[in-house]
Amino acid sequence: MSVHPISNCHIRLVQQRKRAKELLQRLKTGLEPEKLVLLHRLNPTSDLTLASAQWLIARDVGFDSWPKLKAHVDP
Repeated sequence: MSVHPISNCHIRLVQQRKRAKELLQRLKTGLEPEKLVLLHRLNPTSDLTLASAQWLIARDVGFDSWPKLKAHVDP
């Protein structure tokens, strides 16, 4: 998935980091079962870490990874 539907003027990295932290807490408490299934289906050995939540957030906004999202936002 390398389509970037959202331009960097619409993505705020600080906001995405906050979303990832919130998502991690929801994953840990079981409030996001569909995201947990997606995470384990695409990466069965993945632990519940901030990096895995960031990866899910990056995919949500159209990037293959968090570093690609970050590179797009921070020229």
